Amino acid sequence: MHPWSEPGCFHWELTNVQRLHPVKARGMQGLWAPKRPLLDQIATANPALATRLAA
Repeated sequence: MHPWSEPGCFHWELTNVQRLHPVKARGMQGLWAPKRPLLDQIATANPALATRLAA
């Protein structure tokens, strides 16, 4: 148990965490699929995601 954890609760311990850099996008309610230009902006701002966003 970690000193920051609370007994009887579930906690996620993250490893290999990478900072994401935001891009501007128009907000929408509900789930939506971003179009290719937005995915390209995200990949440019966050190179570690480029291969995952290429498909």
